[in-house]
Amino acid sequence: MNARRGFALVAVLILVGVVALLGASYARHVTLANRSSPATVASMRASGEVESGLQYARQLLRTRGTAANASLADGGTLAVSALGGAHSRLALGSVDDRGIGSTLLFEVERAPLLPAASPDALPRLRADVVAALLADPALPKTMVSGLTTIQNADLEGLVVVRTGAVLTVSGVCVHGAIVSEQTLTSLDYGPYDVLDAPTLLVAGDLRIVPRAELPGIALVLPDGNVTTTVPGARLQLEGDAVAYSVILSGTGALRGNLATVVAPSLAAALQRPGIGRAPRAWATAFDLGDTSEILSLAAVPRVQTPADVPAILGFDFDDP
Repeated sequence: MNARRGFALVAVLILVGVVALLGASYARHVTLANRSSPATVASMRASGEVESGLQYARQLLRTRGTAANASLADGGTLAVSALGGAHSRLALGSVDDRGIGSTLLFEVERAPLLPAASPDALPRLRADVVAALLADPALPKTMVSGLTTIQNADLEGLVVVRTGAVLTVSGVCVHGAIVSEQTLTSLDYGPYDVLDAPTLLVAGDLRIVPRAELPGIALVLPDGNVTTTVPGARLQLEGDAVAYSVILSGTGALRGNLATVVAPSLAAALQRPGIGRAPRAWATAFDLGDTSEILSLAAVPRVQTPADVPAILGFDFDDP
């Protein structure tokens, strides 16, 4: 009796094994057949083209910025639109004449390549921001020429350092920003000229607190230099700073980003809160220019709408 039961159990196991093998073979056949369908092959090919296009897009964005529009292989396209500030929107697509393919939409956050090669490669105020600042009669503007010293004073608005001027400050609080003349008047700075470069000399305490007209920005001197002349200066810069060169001693804090052509020299006692952690966003009033690198890519999901339903239901996958 035990022998018969054992034989029956073995027979059942063999039968189950044969059935499982046949099922697996059929499933593999179905899977391969499905992957070989024209629609699936086209979709997989398009997805690969989009992926390779993304690598191509990275290089274009580094060299052309928001002018990076190009045609990709097999009908694919690349289009970049500026969203303002440090952001752009990147659209990659590869779709055949039947509408089979793949499209991806990304939001790109950029950061300037530092140190920059020249003043023109540094972040600059956007043209629309400059126009608004110049046209605002309620925004105070202090023009600085020649050799000027300001001590123990509160200044409102923009402190504009003219070309070739030297501004020395001590015990000064600026509710606004210190900018160079060319920042407001020129589209291009041109090569750096040590004789014409505006200079900010910090001979004592200096605090800069940005105003609402230029939020997040403390210094914009791409064609000029910033230097402390005393070791005990106390500094408090509450926004981003841009200059050809920056040499700062003393104590205090620089709370924003810093961009220079010459590598900056900062005292060890000068704190940089948040630096070294997650990348810090630049002030939106800055145009980071073409000489920037991709900081991050975030995929933007497509939202299906009722208008897409007829096309989805009516699509014929078997149409050659």
